[in-house]
Amino acid sequence: MKANLFTAQALALAIICTATGLFAPMAHAVGTGDKGGGDRCELRFKAIASDIKHWIANDGHARLKLGEVSPEGYATQMIAALSNFRVTCVGPGDEGYPVEVGGKAKECVNFYDANEKVNRIQCDLTKFYSGLKNPENDPVQYRITHHEFATLAGFEKPNSDDSNYALSSQITAFLEDQLIKKLAIKPSAKPVFSEETLQKRLRGVINAYNYTCNGDPCYSVWTEQIRAVDDLNRYVDRQLNNDLKLSDKTGKLARSAAVKICTAWATGDLTWVARLVASENAGLDRLEQVQEMAGVANPKKCRRKINP
Repeated sequence: MKANLFTAQALALAIICTATGLFAPMAHAVGTGDKGGGDRCELRFKAIASDIKHWIANDGHARLKLGEVSPEGYATQMIAALSNFRVTCVGPGDEGYPVEVGGKAKECVNFYDANEKVNRIQCDLTKFYSGLKNPENDPVQYRITHHEFATLAGFEKPNSDDSNYALSSQITAFLEDQLIKKLAIKPSAKPVFSEETLQKRLRGVINAYNYTCNGDPCYSVWTEQIRAVDDLNRYVDRQLNNDLKLSDKTGKLARSAAVKICTAWATGDLTWVARLVASENAGLDRLEQVQEMAGVANPKKCRRKINP
């Protein structure tokens, strides 16, 4: 379905017993006939993915060494990837086995299914689960699982069949044993507000909207626009105190960003356009707040809507 967008003025690897009843069993059976083994493997992968998502949502990633990636950008892209995926564990005789890239054996592989609009992950049942000494509590599974989503999010791009684990190799340091391993959310000092950082976020929005794109090939453009607006939203929500007085420069940047969003338009898949408009309307609320705090005389305001 197409839609048009218009302007209308503890990650605590805590060892806890996971109730398998909380997860719907997958219908995939491995070639050996060990359907239960395949299901348990998939349940384990999904439980770890859920833990990683919870860890990120609660700022557990704040101590990761992200290099040039911002914590907000990491969180936005990773949570998006973790929120839309399907996993299958395969063994001999199954479609997709052996699991490999360029003839090199891998624990898991991933790709974006454009037809179903979902991230797909396929894991070797033995390498990820049944061949491990403790398949329900092995820290290596966290490194592998995080890597699959970091690759989908664009943070660990492989070089041919050579995987990149720059971020994922740090994950196991956050695991703590309780009943089963889960990621610990370790406290970090709240960052001090910086108007320079706020201005950087505003420029990020402006740059993301320097061009518009319409149609299915535009997902990367929309993803960047959503990322930039969400980065701004997170910073404003966490750092801005209404008692602050912002500079004229910040106010002008906020107004320019609002103008960019209000005058942009997009045509494409309804799901993507809905995500875009939700992010933009949240961003417009924050941009209005920033303009008011900077004393902008004629703040730019609008609301975005979808025209089916």
